[in-house]
Amino acid sequence: MEGPEAGKRGAGPDSPTPPGKPSAQPSRRCGARPGVRIGALALAIAAGPWLAACGESGMEGQAERVVPGYGGGMSSAKAALESDTRALAWEAGRRYGIRVNTISAGPLASRAAKAIGTIERMVDYYRANSPLPEALTADEVGVTAAFLCSPLASAITGETLHVDKGYHAMGMQADTPLSE
Repeated sequence: MEGPEAGKRGAGPDSPTPPGKPSAQPSRRCGARPGVRIGALALAIAAGPWLAACGESGMEGQAERVVPGYGGGMSSAKAALESDTRALAWEAGRRYGIRVNTISAGPLASRAAKAIGTIERMVDYYRANSPLPEALTADEVGVTAAFLCSPLASAITGETLHVDKGYHAMGMQADTPLSE
């Protein structure tokens, strides 16, 4: 097939490419921008045909660590997000040919995060104990999301990608000696 329909990610019967194949360029049929986020199974089912027609991928944003005093069910909700990411990757991938991934970001000192009252302490702790000892920026998380939604990540689905300067790899505080 030639023309504007060539190379688009397909999932339907009139689709020029098989499900899951990356598109050469974003579809203009839906008038949407890349980077659509999927946060629930119902939304994924409802949006699946639209996302497939647009050549999009889905993402959920979340984090992963137990932080005393920062809860209210957050640990179970975040574990559920990781599980849902894997389940949605299967369902949305097979049904619509789209990808679903999660970003597990380190703490960001955003205006919204400052409302919890301890974000600066969390940022300082991550900075002191991460392999890359610097504060995480929103731009770093954003470019990771852009990568996951791009054709460069066309083979990645069902993944929780840590964007935290390597903190997730640490087993103990950085300044704790193992021997004397």
